[in-house]
Amino acid sequence: MATRTYVGSGVDAPPKLAKSSSVTKVIGANRGDPFAIVKAPPAPGELRLGQLSVEYGPPLTWEQLKAGEPARTTVAAYERLKRFLAWCAERKHTELEFVMATVFWHTVESDFTLTVHGELTSITSELTVALEPNVCPCHVTPDIEHWSLWYHPKCAAATAVLDPGVCHALLRHFLPSLVPEDELVAFQARPQFRSRLCPNADIGTQMAHVHVFLRPRSEGTTSALTNLRLERRLRSPWAEAERLGGRASEVGF
Repeated sequence: MATRTYVGSGVDAPPKLAKSSSVTKVIGANRGDPFAIVKAPPAPGELRLGQLSVEYGPPLTWEQLKAGEPARTTVAAYERLKRFLAWCAERKHTELEFVMATVFWHTVESDFTLTVHGELTSITSELTVALEPNVCPCHVTPDIEHWSLWYHPKCAAATAVLDPGVCHALLRHFLPSLVPEDELVAFQARPQFRSRLCPNADIGTQMAHVHVFLRPRSEGTTSALTNLRLERRLRSPWAEAERLGGRASEVGF
């Protein structure tokens, strides 16, 4: 697996992928709909279409997340989202433009095996993604962290149905020691829930992403998350603005 890293979308931004890379075969719905939500609990680490709710209530436990309970936010997280939107508006850019310009993009080259026309086919493809703390995290118990895995628009349409196997492989790029059965619950929000938290928030509908809930159990995963949080603090003007506003603990300081 080869990888390149980029910050922002300027001269060092990832190049546009060649059409021959067949990215749509990797991240599209070519293998049916593996994300249909069902009442039965999902398999460990399974990526599924989930629900997000603005209803306030007690924090979700790990067992509830694994069982597919609708994710809820908090008043504090919702207020943080509104501050973020106002902060972006004051600087005359959207939250989408902010994410594009400030996250740490990683371009990962991997081999994937897909069923194409009834035959197993090996495809080498590049996907450019970023793993970032969620600005408006869901209400979960303190041992759980809510992150977002963003797919660069050059690699995935905003409406793409994301492949769970590819998602897990990409997460292991950032978290090599990740044990999905014990440390990961991930889902792609259903389209009707992607702008549910705030009608003015366009990021949820304009860039493909996966909600990633992590419960670090190993030293390797804990260390990798610590480094990712540090990188984000060093490059995010929004995180620095929150720190200067007396809310350092809310953005990982």
